[in-house]
Amino acid sequence: SITAEPTAKGGLDHSAAAVPVSAKDPIWGNADAPVTIVEISDFECPFCSRVGPTMKQIKDTYGPDKVRIVWKHNPLPFHKAARGAHEASQVLFALGGSEAFWKFHDLAFANQKELNDANYEKWAGQSGVDAAKFKAEYASKKHAAKVDEDLATSMLVGANGTPNFRV
Repeated sequence: SITAEPTAKGGLDHSAAAVPVSAKDPIWGNADAPVTIVEISDFECPFCSRVGPTMKQIKDTYGPDKVRIVWKHNPLPFHKAARGAHEASQVLFALGGSEAFWKFHDLAFANQKELNDANYEKWAGQSGVDAAKFKAEYASKKHAAKVDEDLATSMLVGANGTPNFRV
């Protein structure tokens, strides 16, 4: 059995779980919720956008005390705009935490045909992050490694397509 260790931020570290979860992952809900749903998704995937209403229903029905949703990046190689959107969302997470990430997440899925750098900068501002800071961090590519880590995890757990979930 895997025991969860508290992290510096007061959350739980499940980095040794079958699908590792750590403070580097965007999360909705409480770390000690009895159910964790890991959503392995692609911002450009039309099937992934169809999952949104169901995920909202889960959040509304069970709330953050009963369910935790963890995001894992899986930009598919044939979705040409996806990689940039995933890197941008990870920058938002780094600068504004999970709240900014989920705002960007919703904007990206609502505007799936308009995934581009200019919109990422605009959505950063709408997500509560300084657009200039976002632009500099995004250009640095230093958050691309997290997208690569999630891609490797996806392959490891057999999540070859999107959307994909682990509970």
